[in-house]
Amino acid sequence: MQKIERTCTVAQAFLALPGSKKAVMECLSEDGRRFSFICANPYQELKGNMATSTLVNHMAETSKTYNSHPLEILKHILPKKHIDLPFPFFGGALGYIGYDNGRYVLGLDEELPDDLHMPDVHLLFYRDLIVFDHSENCIYLLAVRTDDENDHVLHRRVAGLHEALKAADEISVPVYAADIHFIAEMSKQSFVSKVATAQEQMKAQDISQVVLSQRMKAAFPGDPFLFLYEIESLQSITLHVLRGL
Repeated sequence: MQKIERTCTVAQAFLALPGSKKAVMECLSEDGRRFSFICANPYQELKGNMATSTLVNHMAETSKTYNSHPLEILKHILPKKHIDLPFPFFGGALGYIGYDNGRYVLGLDEELPDDLHMPDVHLLFYRDLIVFDHSENCIYLLAVRTDDENDHVLHRRVAGLHEALKAADEISVPVYAADIHFIAEMSKQSFVSKVATAQEQMKAQDISQVVLSQRMKAAFPGDPFLFLYEIESLQSITLHVLRGL
């Protein structure tokens, strides 16, 4: 691990970091410190649904399919390391575990229709991280050993992260200015009808949880990261204003 002076923004670091399947995670630690984690080039990837899982090892260029739920596979492959570091995340799995996986946890066998054709679980495992400590206004560069690599290899990986950030402060982050128009996938009449059905099931005590929401979608021609970065900027401004009231 190496600690360096902060000379760029999170967005500049993300754009400067080479590689594929890049990710950013924002985190608030238990003591109130805020961190941003940036990583790229996952060494492993897990995705699947209620009955089938696929584990891809990008380093060995292998892929294996299991007749098990992804959460069962995760129990065996998630690295179990305890490292004393000044931040709460040092590699492992980033991605999503879909809401419907609750049906698996509860032992409900009936599967809901899959109209999105997305995995129920999709996790990527990273071993090189750029960590922004916003409280201390510094950056940590971290390489985690996942196999028998020696210290020289780890130092070389950290040096690669440092090299990527050298010109990051010169990157101009474009502003996403296009209008986005969301369209509901469900009519008002249909939504009201489903709410009424849920109310009847609640009266009959035949339901344990209801989420009164609906999915909306919009065409998005730009870079998703820039859109999320603008949202993050607005949230930071809003939180700063609220704290000042």
